Amino acid sequence: MKKVIVFLLLLFICSCAPQQIIKEQEPVLSPPLAKIPTQVMKEPVLPTKQVVTPLFGTLLSDIKISKTSFNPSHGEEVAIYYHISKPAKVIVHVYDPDHALIRMLAVERDVNEGEQTIIWDGKDPDGNLVPDEAYFFTIMAEDESGAKEIYDPTTFSGGAEHDITTADINPQSQTITYKMPEMGRVMIRMGIQGGPLMNQIVDWKPRVKGMITEYWNGKDKDNLADLHNHPKFKMIVTYFTLPENSVIAFGNKTQTYRDYKKSITAERPVKIKRPSTVQKVSHHYGLPITMDYSPNVKMTFVNAQGKHKLWMHGCAFK
Repeated sequence: MKKVIVFLLLLFICSCAPQQIIKEQEPVLSPPLAKIPTQVMKEPVLPTKQVVTPLFGTLLSDIKISKTSFNPSHGEEVAIYYHISKPAKVIVHVYDPDHALIRMLAVERDVNEGEQTIIWDGKDPDGNLVPDEAYFFTIMAEDESGAKEIYDPTTFSGGAEHDITTADINPQSQTITYKMPEMGRVMIRMGIQGGPLMNQIVDWKPRVKGMITEYWNGKDKDNLADLHNHPKFKMIVTYFTLPENSVIAFGNKTQTYRDYKKSITAERPVKIKRPSTVQKVSHHYGLPITMDYSPNVKMTFVNAQGKHKLWMHGCAFK
């Protein structure tokens, strides 16, 4: 009983004692995080397409040629047609694939309004037949008021690169047949996938629009390996376009284009370079034809049994 009384007394005393008021503390906030810089996404910036004002179309128009290939050695010629809307002086130049002047067909010729024709016989200024290659021309017209228009096909055509994915290989006739959707400069290589290049039967040669037939015996450059029946045989056919109204001269059996260029002693004028609207231009398009080819490299090894020659032909196939 005494223990109960003592417990009650203690409980009463504690309840009567002044109580310490405990204030609720405000939560301690961590320092604000540094603002992380963010990149605001905007509309993607696309490459600006170069705008080139047409250089012809009013005074000078309707330019075309009579054929896309001809044989000057057989006396064949190519006609160039154009329309003049009013009397004007006209200059017509023919250029080789390296944009060097081949022939001046008209020098400030006075022409009347209407359809006009000028002929090229496939010869250079010295009267020599041009080598087998692709050529193009420019026309400049100036009327009596001094207004000029220029037809330069390199400002809107030529150089666009494409692949040909369908071709027919015929082992019996030893031919490769494919279709060119337009005139272009073609390269055809054969090799082993993941291995070396074994043959290049067409080395950036001009071809006309339409069905094309090339000749190949199915083997490598040295006629040792049968590529066509190899399980990893691979062929690449690619081309880039030629300038509009290009014409291919053929039939010159006496001189190649590279030899012809080396034989020129007097420097010839080069066409003025003007802006072009062509997109995705092949890097081969801007290279000189005299340099952009696959040369043969001959290597000679000497051992105890004598000399051994090895011909190298280029790159690896992926």
